[in-house]
Amino acid sequence: MIEVQKIIYKKFGNCIQITTKTFCVIVTIDFGPRIICFKPINGNNLLFEDIHDNFKMNDKKHQKLFGHETWHCYGGHRLWASPESILTYAPDNQPVSFKQIEDEFIFIGHKLPILNLQMTLILKVQNNNLIVKQKILNLGPKIIDAAVWSLTQFAANGTAIFKFNNHNTGFLPNRKLIIWPYTNLNDPRLFLGDEYASLKMDPKNNRPLKLGMDSRIGRVSYILKNYQLIINYPNLQNANYPDFGCNLETYTNNYFLELETLSPLCKLLQGKSMTHNEIWKIKTHTNIQNLRTDDNIKKIF
Repeated sequence: MIEVQKIIYKKFGNCIQITTKTFCVIVTIDFGPRIICFKPINGNNLLFEDIHDNFKMNDKKHQKLFGHETWHCYGGHRLWASPESILTYAPDNQPVSFKQIEDEFIFIGHKLPILNLQMTLILKVQNNNLIVKQKILNLGPKIIDAAVWSLTQFAANGTAIFKFNNHNTGFLPNRKLIIWPYTNLNDPRLFLGDEYASLKMDPKNNRPLKLGMDSRIGRVSYILKNYQLIINYPNLQNANYPDFGCNLETYTNNYFLELETLSPLCKLLQGKSMTHNEIWKIKTHTNIQNLRTDDNIKKIF
């Protein structure tokens, strides 16, 4: 049984709440769209909420492009186009169109200024999982060379876990680890093992850290208390991915940890769209051990 209702959620205004027997998902419709809440039944939100509007973009360079309209992070899950630039922060503060067609819940954003892109989020509940379908439509005359960039911001004090590629390439390398300029590989939040990696979200550490990789695994997780949110996503071998070949990226600061999956780059003509899907699943654990060893991560990955 799936229950759908329109609610007011905290400071985020009008939202659509979708409740199943295992989880609840809340999507904004006054702006965005954002998946602002995803939580197990009788549990807390696993996603970050920017209640105090700490993350926004309205500096002089931004104002020159977009006037005095501010881009707000809001938190939760959002859809962007990669690679990142100042245009990435096109404000999406307009109301969202919502409709339900059979078993799909469709949230259509307004055309973004300058970019002329329209972001659509389509949710579907299947086998106790949340199918997150994402579409970017080019409404402008300019050909856009971009990838679908799916970002989910998680609440504080959890740990993300990753598995490295393990296919045999003989004398050749089998993985990439992409490092952003502000990242310190000696950061105590980061564990790099032989088979797995983990990144701890620490509210006391305000130094940003971002890594990317060319993952063939197609799965990543965030563990918060005794809950594990698993995200499965497609990975296309030999495809042209952004950021030196990343289809998976992670970022953290002292507010949230972000897991980002990406589609291959494509040339998007006027009236054409590109898509990227994820599958979200919540699992419960009774005894999660220190996630800084390959053996411990392997038990729950």
